[in-house]
Amino acid sequence: MKKQNKGFTLVELLVVIGILGILMAALFPAVAGANLSAKTAACAADGRNLIMGIITANTDRENSGQSSLWPRTSKDESAATDDKVGQGGFSSTYEYFNALFNMDTYGNEDWEPEVDKSLFAKVFGQGVPGPSSSKFEAKNVKWIIGANVENVPGNMPILVTRNVVVGDIERQEYDGKTTEKIKIGQKKGADWDQPFSSDAIVLVRKDGGAQPIKARQCNLKVFYQQGFKLSATGNDTFQYLKAN
Repeated sequence: MKKQNKGFTLVELLVVIGILGILMAALFPAVAGANLSAKTAACAADGRNLIMGIITANTDRENSGQSSLWPRTSKDESAATDDKVGQGGFSSTYEYFNALFNMDTYGNEDWEPEVDKSLFAKVFGQGVPGPSSSKFEAKNVKWIIGANVENVPGNMPILVTRNVVVGDIERQEYDGKTTEKIKIGQKKGADWDQPFSSDAIVLVRKDGGAQPIKARQCNLKVFYQQGFKLSATGNDTFQYLKAN
């Protein structure tokens, strides 16, 4: 008598598929969370390196009698005519970085950026200028940078990932209660844009400390509690330069 081979029934296959689906659904948040943590940690490390590079270059300039490297929205008429960083008057983050890294001579033998060349890539999210471009482009800069920060305390963040709307954090004072959400996202072509997605923001303080804040926690109260605290008088001159 011939023995009949019995395969899986449709019901058994559906049960297996259902179990696999449940396992995948259970594992996905953990994997996504680990991926987000890795991305924000890497981004924070880039920001710390960049801030430390600016501080080092700033110290070197001051020791040689030159003006500050911190970005300013006001013009310094006393700065040398060929010192674009010292002159200030920046209206955007990438304009400041173009001056900071001396992009007019990028790729030439006489290229002498203000900060160490090894930090060049830390500025970007998606890549550095190619052979046809000698300038930073706003779409490639992953930071919004604080301006007018010479006298700002070290625990105040001056770098924020550019996927946050600048207007939401451009405040002169804070009452300690407001909990309105900070808009973050991937609106293509705006000042809250790629490359850092809509899952979190990363802020970096002047003293090198960094703090990732996940999207569900992105409100003004949390943001200010992480170190962004201006005086109640509103006399501080602190703002963020837009990326574009």
